[in-house]
Amino acid sequence: MVLQGEGYAVEAIRVLVLCRSVSIETPSDRVERSVGSGSPSWLFPAIRAVLARPHLWVTALRVGRRHAPPGWWRRPPFLPLPDADWMSFRYETAFADGTGRPSPDEVVDYLEWVRHRR
Repeated sequence: MVLQGEGYAVEAIRVLVLCRSVSIETPSDRVERSVGSGSPSWLFPAIRAVLARPHLWVTALRVGRRHAPPGWWRRPPFLPLPDADWMSFRYETAFADGTGRPSPDEVVDYLEWVRHRR
């Protein structure tokens, strides 16, 4: 049976609510999953630490470009954020429990390491 118009949308929503098997990710959910919950507590200090070191600016842009998923400009929130599952894996391998976040010093150390490896 092919449903048309408003009735189709209502039926589709009813099926989704009844099944509860589909999770809908909003752009803000994607940002939070990618940078981590409580992102201002670690992200903004890390950005300030990098901005205070002009010799790391180009390296930070290269690292950011390398971690951005292909076609990021086509998906909301239209930011070059790394894949959330990949970031979750990276946090878990770096901090054992997956809830830790890098300190500004760790971000700077990483960028210095990348810069010197080039």
